Amino acid sequence: DRLRVEAANAILKTLEEPPPSTHFVLTSAAPDHLPATIRSRCQRVRFASLTNDAVRRILIEAGVADELASPAAALADGSAARGHDLAEGETFARRRGQLRDLLAVLAKHDFKSAVDAAAQLAQEKETLSAQLGDLAICFRDAAARAVGLVGQGHDDLDGLFRGSARATPARLARCAQLALEAQTAVASFANPQLTLERMLLAQRARLTG
Repeated sequence: DRLRVEAANAILKTLEEPPPSTHFVLTSAAPDHLPATIRSRCQRVRFASLTNDAVRRILIEAGVADELASPAAALADGSAARGHDLAEGETFARRRGQLRDLLAVLAKHDFKSAVDAAAQLAQEKETLSAQLGDLAICFRDAAARAVGLVGQGHDDLDGLFRGSARATPARLARCAQLALEAQTAVASFANPQLTLERMLLAQRARLTG
């Protein structure tokens, strides 16, 4: 989709008459921006994200220990490459522990704990965006599991909300959206602590009343 018109026109003949035993795979995050002449000569194939189990199997086959492969797959968002990066990262265990602590805070009726958690998380400048992404994935998968999608979710994380009448799929999905909104705000140089306080208190209100 970033090709200039001249470059796109230059490959049309090749697309029409590829060499024997050759397949071209054109990847694009914005396929509708491709020239119509290119799109008309291609078959669109959508690549879905991998399941958690598939990512876990790939990581284990690559030599990642099972005790790391399972939690890494749960936060990989369907990407084997991201799962491998998580499992190999030195900060993964700490990040996962912090995520568990955050969710535990959100399961409590404790205003001060939420404010203290925001202050602590705001200090994680290098990993803050990634941690907010992890939080969004966890809530999204918890919402998926709540509507009966088998194979999604994080047994030791979203289990904190199971049995809560307020942890409905809609509320869990909104908590995921709040995490993504906070991620965007922090990337736009909003005050991290205030942004995190607002997010955590809003999530806590939806989950505990």
